[in-house]
Amino acid sequence: MIESIFSIFMGAALFVVGCHCLLAIPVAKLRKNWRGTKIKTGAVSNLGFSILFLQGAAVTLFLTEQFERFIDVFAFVVIPASLAIWLCFLGYKKDAERSSGASST
Repeated sequence: MIESIFSIFMGAALFVVGCHCLLAIPVAKLRKNWRGTKIKTGAVSNLGFSILFLQGAAVTLFLTEQFERFIDVFAFVVIPASLAIWLCFLGYKKDAERSSGASST
């Protein structure tokens, strides 16, 4: 009982954060700074974060049964999470380049 309530709240929190990141792609005022810097996150970074959080919400809320095959885990969890993390790294690189280019001119 407690586990299902915790799962619902965790999934809802991940969903809200994912939607915030998704809305921050077109709306620049919603974008946050990278931790410890004054570099604003860009569209690619927010896309990566939104995929990561929304995929986590989907796994938490909808995939309650155990996966029977490893390929299912790989297809529904590992590949999307790896893509999202890769997009976050790529987005950070682009954001840092944009920030350093803007501060040097």
